[in-house]
Amino acid sequence: MAVVLRYIFVVPIGNYPRPSPLTILLFMFCRLLSLLTIAALLIGAPLAHGRKVGQSAIFANSFDESNDTNYDTWPDYWTRQTSPEYPHYTKIEIIDDPTADDGRSLKVDFDGGGAFLSTPDIPILPKFGYKIYVRAKASGLKRTEARMVIEFRNRQQERLQVEYSDPIISDGKWHDVQIDSVRPKTDDIDRAVIYLDAPRGRRGDLDAELFLDYVILDRLPSMVVKTGSQYNVYNDFKEVRVECTLSGIREQNPEIRFQLLDETSREIKDKTATKRLNGRLIVEDTFNADDIVGAIGNRPSGYEGTQYWTPNIEDYGFYKIRVEMLREEQGGEASSDNDVVDDYERQLEKKVITLAVLPKLPRPIHGEFGWTLPMADDPLNFDILSELLPRVGVHWVKLPVWYPVGDHNRGEEIIRFAERTSANDIEMVGILDSPLVDTLVKRDPNAPTDIADILLTDPSFWQPQFEHVMTRLSLRLRWWQLGNDWDTSFYGYSELPKKLLSIRKHLFRFGQDVRLGLGWRWPQEGKEEEWLPPHDDPIWEYEQMSSLPPLSADQLDKQMAEHPPGKPARWVLVDPTMYSSFDREEKDLNDDEKEVLHEDHVRQFVRQMVAAKIHGADGIFVGNPFTGPEGVMNTDGTPGELLLPWRTAASLLGGCHYLGELDLPSHSRNYVFQDANGKVLMIAWNDTPVTEHLYLGEQVEQIDVWGRRTTLELDDQDKVSVEIDRNPSFIIGLNPAVTQWRMAVEFDRLNIPSVFARPHANLIRGSNHFTQGVTGKYTIFVPERLDEGDDDDDDEELSVFGERRNKKWEILPRSGEFSIGSNEPYEVPINIVLDEATYGPQAVRIDFEIEADKIYKFSVWRTLHVGLGDITIDIATKIDERGQLIVEQRMTNNNGQTSDFKCLLYAKGRRRKRTQVVMLGPDGNTKLYQYPNGEQLLGNTLRLRAEEINGSRVLIYRFKAVEGGELPAEEPKPPARPSTVPATAPATLPATSPATVPATTATTGPSSS
Repeated sequence: MAVVLRYIFVVPIGNYPRPSPLTILLFMFCRLLSLLTIAALLIGAPLAHGRKVGQSAIFANSFDESNDTNYDTWPDYWTRQTSPEYPHYTKIEIIDDPTADDGRSLKVDFDGGGAFLSTPDIPILPKFGYKIYVRAKASGLKRTEARMVIEFRNRQQERLQVEYSDPIISDGKWHDVQIDSVRPKTDDIDRAVIYLDAPRGRRGDLDAELFLDYVILDRLPSMVVKTGSQYNVYNDFKEVRVECTLSGIREQNPEIRFQLLDETSREIKDKTATKRLNGRLIVEDTFNADDIVGAIGNRPSGYEGTQYWTPNIEDYGFYKIRVEMLREEQGGEASSDNDVVDDYERQLEKKVITLAVLPKLPRPIHGEFGWTLPMADDPLNFDILSELLPRVGVHWVKLPVWYPVGDHNRGEEIIRFAERTSANDIEMVGILDSPLVDTLVKRDPNAPTDIADILLTDPSFWQPQFEHVMTRLSLRLRWWQLGNDWDTSFYGYSELPKKLLSIRKHLFRFGQDVRLGLGWRWPQEGKEEEWLPPHDDPIWEYEQMSSLPPLSADQLDKQMAEHPPGKPARWVLVDPTMYSSFDREEKDLNDDEKEVLHEDHVRQFVRQMVAAKIHGADGIFVGNPFTGPEGVMNTDGTPGELLLPWRTAASLLGGCHYLGELDLPSHSRNYVFQDANGKVLMIAWNDTPVTEHLYLGEQVEQIDVWGRRTTLELDDQDKVSVEIDRNPSFIIGLNPAVTQWRMAVEFDRLNIPSVFARPHANLIRGSNHFTQGVTGKYTIFVPERLDEGDDDDDDEELSVFGERRNKKWEILPRSGEFSIGSNEPYEVPINIVLDEATYGPQAVRIDFEIEADKIYKFSVWRTLHVGLGDITIDIATKIDERGQLIVEQRMTNNNGQTSDFKCLLYAKGRRRKRTQVVMLGPDGNTKLYQYPNGEQLLGNTLRLRAEEINGSRVLIYRFKAVEGGELPAEEPKPPARPSTVPATAPATLPATSPATVPATTATTGPSSS
């Protein structure tokens, strides 16, 4: 009532003639009656799109007449701010608007300016949660970003907390804008202000408009779930204890359900507990309405209480804890006595928190991996960051250090942080982005601040604002960066080295040992020559590369391969949100689909880190780790789902150098690294879960991306079985000499002419990587292809592993002995004789038995190709409407000269088909074969024999008949050149028939192994 009376008596009279007492009394009575009626209707009154002002609303304004008591087209008690960003000429007024729910809206006509308008103070209690509902419509906003903001203050009007909405969409349509469930962070807060913030940019929007239909603030029950750790990171899973505090709830004793989930949000069996809250009534302080007028009278009472749960976690890893508040079952409404109220209908509130239990991992003294903290000590303060960073694989940390003149406390905080990070072998980089940063003002941490526009002006302008920074920090910081990670404002400046030299002299005038870097972007196609200005002297020491949008793993790999680092060091960004464009709470996805998306998200992020390591990046940074649940950290400072993958990869790969790839028997993709101590590790994954069975070393362990460790036991042949799936895993403890011996083995020629019954000379090359001379023997084995098997041949020769030898290949000698000195190369001459060998790739295995400090037995896998790389064959099969099997054959020739071929097609139990290809060239040639009763041939292996006319080549191609295959629609292209980029090269082709898919291709191109 005090609020209502205040609205009544503060009606401006102005300079109008004083009315009679009777008129005043009549006017007051009418206004009182009107306001009481409106207040009564507000409870439950619908607004736009069914939005109602219910009992939980403590503030509501729909810009109707009740909110404009003096008819001045301005909402009562609202204020506006004017400044260069918010000029006074921006017109703001309440207008009649038939598209608004109540027929009126608040219109902002920007006319090239900006706008800032706010509600009156609204009384709140910090024990409750709050949610803002706004309906807004905007058009023409191209350079101006408009947001709704709620600001929490104390009784002294000090700003203590600010929360922001997403930018208002500018498409001329009404949109719901919300700030979800915010709870005041301190008990000092007693009021809130809601405002529209749309600052004018460098160039305003002349024809931009924005409309507000309504603004509502609801007071909601508050649920706070936390653990004993400030950032939910533990070393011991037995220490995890969950605390759930409820406040403002309507029920006194609701159920509290705790559930432990794994990294894919699946419930973990027997890790659920339900407890009952013993709530107590919240007693509110009485507010003096003299200074807080923005309320509608609703102040719902509630209960509060706390419950605890120990989840009994049994292993290291990343976990989610879901806490639900459920009303009592008898409280649910049911349509009949037999109806059961499900948990979804009973749910009053739900929260999900994340936590990480860190397994022990080696931490190298030096590493390339780091975090950029664009908001410095927000959301985690420097003390917490000093404790967290060394635990999660961080060796570099960047943060803005250009603080305002006179803020001595800030300088001391940065110095203490630099000292603590240095003690943990973490190098700190000071970012110079802007001297005027308000930590409570919303800004996009990824947005460029155009540091060049500041530093390329007269030094007398900016140097006085910087000298105090250098004076305080120069003895602690050696590394400095001009602009944030996405600031490429120096790009394209003429005579840049000369200008940078001048800036450097003015920034660092006292002869400090400074390492300077600046932001740079990857070159645009066709402008590579303009990409980086050459300079002979080290004017800057590194370039921080960035791209908007961020580069994927393949794109980063390609850029680094095509533009290797030069004289300045190359620092790159890996983006944890690059592959997170899906909603994990989306109900349309089942658990299996969510798991696949999650695995792909993790793998792509790790691939970015691996690609950067392969190409020798000197610095590998996450540009902003605090991006949300699908990133490295959540926005509140708790673990994101990529924290442990980041930590595992950074800890194991930091300080390592890239050795190469291994050809594995089941063709898992892998990359091999060696650390500063000579230890060798491998990271591997496979789209299809497989078991790689081979010798790797004596003490081999497998570490998954979450850091969980498994010891791999040796079998009677000293081999280990490594389970590989979609998620990358690290295999450590590889024998260095055996690993490098494997990678050194190569054939002199990868392509064998498709000419039968003639010997083809070749060489096997390698080198001895043991620290001593060795003796030993080798055996060469060519396994049978699945499409070449002869089930009637029981006398087929088998290898020691039970494989059948491919009779269509003969390599002589099959075995031999050798004696090689330490670090010496070797060559083994061989001859290869083919007999109707299938055109295309063929796996070859070389078994070694080496006597060094002990006897080592291991195998090396390679792929040879039948053919010279000039002819391609594509085959597709299908059943037509008459039941015929149609075989479509497409051949191309890319050797520069045309050739003629006689083609013979064989199908078991059918007559041979024959056709002729004349003057085959790069444009290709297509032939069709028809078999009646084609269903009888489905699943059978057919054999195509293409004999070169007036030549010696015979191309044998085997494929399976399947239904519904089609050749690619595009024109045939020359075979791709072998990739020289390890991280994007295709995996080794499996030694199985490629004809197990509807359309198949054979090429004589070189192996990508």
